[in-house]
Amino acid sequence: MTYLSPFIFRQLRQVASGLKYLHDNGVVHADLSGNNVLIDDEGNARLTDFGRARLLDAEGFITSLFAGSVDFVAPELFTQVETEGRADNSDFSPRSDVYAFAMLTFQVCCQLPSGDVKYTQNLCDTVGLN
Repeated sequence: MTYLSPFIFRQLRQVASGLKYLHDNGVVHADLSGNNVLIDDEGNARLTDFGRARLLDAEGFITSLFAGSVDFVAPELFTQVETEGRADNSDFSPRSDVYAFAMLTFQVCCQLPSGDVKYTQNLCDTVGLN
């Protein structure tokens, strides 16, 4: 097993703190992935790409589910895509951001390159427990 430095866990905590800040202020990111977290010169994680973000109390926004990082989208959001071909942006919630954060944590802890994360992937297989 590869050792992950406390530095990486500090960055993950910073991402979680950023999400909490957004959620506390009524904003859903709706496109969290490793590609949308940048690291500054001091090694701090910064959330970016708010193109799919939405205000929790706003209505009437429609977005394509496949415009973002599909591997990080909560599985329950695919139901509407299967029936209507799109997802109403109101389906994205703090819970779907938390799912994306879990997938980001999985990617970082397993040291998977971007694009190699699938929600159907078996965690035990990935970390070598099977």
